[in-house]
Amino acid sequence: LLHAHHWLEDDVDICDWEGITCSITKTIGKGGSKVGGSSMTMSNSKEDNSQCGCQGGDNDGTTTTTGTIYEYGPTSMFHVYGKNKNDARFRNYVTPKRSACPASSVISISSSYQTVCADPRKGSIPNNAVTMIDLMEYNLAGTLPSELAQLQYLHRLNLHDNKLHGRIPTQFGNFKNLHFLDLGKNELSGNIPDSFVKLWETLEELWLEENQLSGTLSSSLIRQLQYLKYFDASYNQLSGTIPTEISYMNQLTTLSLEENEFVGVLPTDIGSLAQNLKTLDVSGNYLHGAIPTEIGGMKSLVELNLGRNGFTGTFPRDLLRLTQLEVVVLGDNDLTGTLPSNLVDEDGHGGGGATIETEEESSITNRRTDTNNNKMSDEAAAASWSNWKYLKLLSLSQNKLRGIIPSDLLEGIGPSVTIFDLTFNRFGGTIPRDVRFLKKVESVLLGYNRFKGNVPTELGWLMELRLLNLTDNRLTGNVPRELCNSRRLNEPLLSGFGCDAILCPLGTFHPDGVATNLGGCRPCPVDIQIDEDGFETSNASPYLGTTKCATADFHVGDVDGDGHLSQREILLLLFFFTQGDHWGHAFRDWMDMTVPSCSLPGVECRNGVDVTSINLKDAVLCSNDEGGNGPSSSCPGLPSEIGLLSKLEVLDLSRAIFLRGSIPTEIGMLKNLKTLDLSYCASMTGTIPSEIGECSSLQSLVLADGGFTGTIPDTIGNLRMLQKLSLGLNSLAGTIPSTIGRMKSVREILLSRSHLTGTLPTTFGNLSKLENLELYGNELVGSIPSQLGQCLMLKRIDLFNNKLNGTLPIELVNIGLLQIFHLKTNQLSGTLPQGMGTMPLLSWFDASSNQLTGTVPDTFGHNHMLKDLRLGGNKFHGTVPGSLCTNVRINSGRARQFGCDAVLCPLGFYSDAGYASAGSGCKSCPDGESTMYLGSSKCRKFTQRDFLSMFFDVMGGESWPVERKRGWLEHSLSECHWAGISCDEDGIVNGLDFPINGVQLSDDFLMR
Repeated sequence: LLHAHHWLEDDVDICDWEGITCSITKTIGKGGSKVGGSSMTMSNSKEDNSQCGCQGGDNDGTTTTTGTIYEYGPTSMFHVYGKNKNDARFRNYVTPKRSACPASSVISISSSYQTVCADPRKGSIPNNAVTMIDLMEYNLAGTLPSELAQLQYLHRLNLHDNKLHGRIPTQFGNFKNLHFLDLGKNELSGNIPDSFVKLWETLEELWLEENQLSGTLSSSLIRQLQYLKYFDASYNQLSGTIPTEISYMNQLTTLSLEENEFVGVLPTDIGSLAQNLKTLDVSGNYLHGAIPTEIGGMKSLVELNLGRNGFTGTFPRDLLRLTQLEVVVLGDNDLTGTLPSNLVDEDGHGGGGATIETEEESSITNRRTDTNNNKMSDEAAAASWSNWKYLKLLSLSQNKLRGIIPSDLLEGIGPSVTIFDLTFNRFGGTIPRDVRFLKKVESVLLGYNRFKGNVPTELGWLMELRLLNLTDNRLTGNVPRELCNSRRLNEPLLSGFGCDAILCPLGTFHPDGVATNLGGCRPCPVDIQIDEDGFETSNASPYLGTTKCATADFHVGDVDGDGHLSQREILLLLFFFTQGDHWGHAFRDWMDMTVPSCSLPGVECRNGVDVTSINLKDAVLCSNDEGGNGPSSSCPGLPSEIGLLSKLEVLDLSRAIFLRGSIPTEIGMLKNLKTLDLSYCASMTGTIPSEIGECSSLQSLVLADGGFTGTIPDTIGNLRMLQKLSLGLNSLAGTIPSTIGRMKSVREILLSRSHLTGTLPTTFGNLSKLENLELYGNELVGSIPSQLGQCLMLKRIDLFNNKLNGTLPIELVNIGLLQIFHLKTNQLSGTLPQGMGTMPLLSWFDASSNQLTGTVPDTFGHNHMLKDLRLGGNKFHGTVPGSLCTNVRINSGRARQFGCDAVLCPLGFYSDAGYASAGSGCKSCPDGESTMYLGSSKCRKFTQRDFLSMFFDVMGGESWPVERKRGWLEHSLSECHWAGISCDEDGIVNGLDFPINGVQLSDDFLMR
């Protein structure tokens, strides 16, 4: 929260903190701006009421209450906090509602822009009462504070799209007026608290999607939340069955439970939601059984998604009663049978479903009924495909449906449908010529069925058609000229492959049944054999769009079909695997196979033949039309075939922030590769393959700021030519391999902020050419190896923010070229070696926030190259050497103003950094408090134990004889039991026996 605007500023009122709304008059939030400073008048025709009627209305009258109008987006006055106005949860914000509160009431606004009234006689809402918290997309981390529930007037809490983790506090059930709760798109875990039952009177919207919630949906919770209008718990790990008590939530307009682990059947009680439900989505679960016919009674239903489950039975005819549907997804289930039809046969009987038992029956079934036919039953007339006149998406793919496509289906959904998907079923018969009714369709997907006959010419009449899939059916003849000449369909493949981009012709094959970016249709050699009856048999397929061939293999990317991949074909694979059509205008030639490899932008060759360099830093890999993140399905990433570019020396795809996939193991085949740069490819994943060690010519390996995981492979040590190793800002694990010491040519090792553990390898000492070692921000432990002092070419050592301990090796003083030495925030102890200040080129030394003891060596003050010296937050005592107190070269010359304080604050003084900084000197401790060491960042009250601890440090206690230091500094042991310490009966130290060099400290000394 500290990153939010104005938070915790002493001179800023809470109601002016970003994202906070108090009562109705103050609102500040992301995307929020006041509209002209004007105000909105809310009218109410009722002058008085004994109770507050908290419903929005359109009443006119003379009693007015004034509030402030706020605009929350570019298109709508009540478009809230940057959300899409079409999002279901914000549909109620588009139109302002007038108050229906009595004149004496104070008005606030609820989550659905109904009014919340407070009667002053019963206690009104104070002007400074927090009523809304909107902190959507603030990158907040940590856990949810249970104390939020103490905000008794809070009616809206929006923490959507942050990084919050942990459980939802049970105390959240104690909110008194909460109408809207959005915790979606976080990292929350645990159950949905049963305490939410106490919110039943107020809660209208509950958004929990895209978390890690588990457990079951409590029946008692579902039963109680009867006023809930929006409930979204999708993309979690919820399990168990969907409770039958769902029927009590009859105010629901949206129920989204997709992508969970629910089992069992979809309860028939869900039909009780018929009055208001507009969206029902339970896709991506493990539900089974028949689809409840009661769904056919949900008259308001707009979106129905039951896909990716295990539903069985036939297509529910009752769904055809619904008149508002726009989306129907029943794909990826186990539905069987035929699709219902309202056509009649010659005897006047209603057609219950289309079949293909005989051609005669098929002909009869396809005759259309006169709408005035009095022989059609009332039930059939009510359940009609014509009711789906608003349908935009119909997906029945991946089921076991059979029969023909009813013509009345095509005519019924024709005026509006844009996506028509029946792939991977068992439909048969001919493709009806009535596809001509699909006037607005953009995608017709009928592949992987049993359709036969010719491809209907009428498909070429569909002016909006962009994608057509007829693959792997039993179609014959030729692809109609109207399809082959289309300027929109299956582009840009159609311009390159002609009719083959619609369906592979007879005698050819392709894994996709059509020519694609990965290659054209390939001939399937005929293999004629004689069967046991003496008849010839052949493997030749008599159908269009064949996907398999028993006598030939298909080579991905082999555009010309010669059986091997050329350099140009490999580059084309790279283009298509990374959404090349969105790289940018400068790279348009990559798709044109007539342009040679060496003429492509970003490609360099040797002698105009061998590709030696691919540099795509200026291309926007894996993007979409708007230059944003493209769909993952369109970007598999680096193709493994890249390993076939045997002469490649440079592969630079750096800053491709949308690039997905992993580093292929075939990278090890690039024996001439000198530079591999995949830095700032944050969307790439996977491990660093061990095969990287086979790139024997590699000189620069840069994978920084990516999404790589796993360990650093031991084979990294095989890269004897490597000069730069940069793996920082990844999610690696494990230790730094000791084999790193074999990289005798390495000059830079950059492994910072990569979650590395373990100790620093002693083999670092073998790296005689090492100049830069950056390991900051890891979890390294142990001591700094003395062997590091053998790296005499080192100019920078950065070990900041680890868990290193032990003393600083004296051998480091031998590194005469060292300029930057960063040790801040570790657990280093012991004293600073005197020679550290004599290092001739040392310009920046930071050992702050450790446990170093002793005094500051005066040699630092005589170092003419030193510009920054930071030692605060240690256990230094004594005085700052005079050579530093007058040194105006270091720390920006602050010694001119602050003297010794520019190096370390003295005892009794403090600062955040432990020294005087620009514009702010060291501050004196409050009365009764002090500091124990030089360079402290805070003051406190000290105990006798603290002073004894300081005595131990000052007197070099770590080097005392074992018997003499017995018990000292042990947390579980009172200081009165430390060796040499005596106390009175009240536990006050009254003697310290310290017989070193004949010294014994008296009571008088202790008092002083």
